[in-house]
Amino acid sequence: MAKLDLSWLFKTLLDLLKIPSAYHTLKTYPEEAQKSQAIGIRGLIWLIVAIVAGPLAISMFKWAFGLFSTGAVLGGIFLIIISVIIGLYTVITGFLNGLLCSIYQLKLNKRPLGWVDLVLTILLVLEIVFIIFLQTRP
Repeated sequence: MAKLDLSWLFKTLLDLLKIPSAYHTLKTYPEEAQKSQAIGIRGLIWLIVAIVAGPLAISMFKWAFGLFSTGAVLGGIFLIIISVIIGLYTVITGFLNGLLCSIYQLKLNKRPLGWVDLVLTILLVLEIVFIIFLQTRP
């Protein structure tokens, strides 16, 4: 019987612990801390991926139910599994990375990139709420 390998999930969650570590490392070098944007760039990348992947995963999920109506049950099940994995993984990790990176970037040097990350984090939450609201309307 095949084992379920979730090491990628644990690696991603442990990767979140590197953000405070990077912050504390940068904080010990004040001249680099004032101009560093490494934490903010990481958050920006994850947020862009999450903002794109959220609607994509929800569209795949809806498409899977369309496959059920055409009789392609196996394809529909496969698409549902893929869309749930993509949606949960990218949106949750994107949100957590974006939120942590924006907080630590703003604590580090209040550069504009930290504010951009914070705004994108709020937009990600609003996007997901809006999409869920549209999908549950009759």
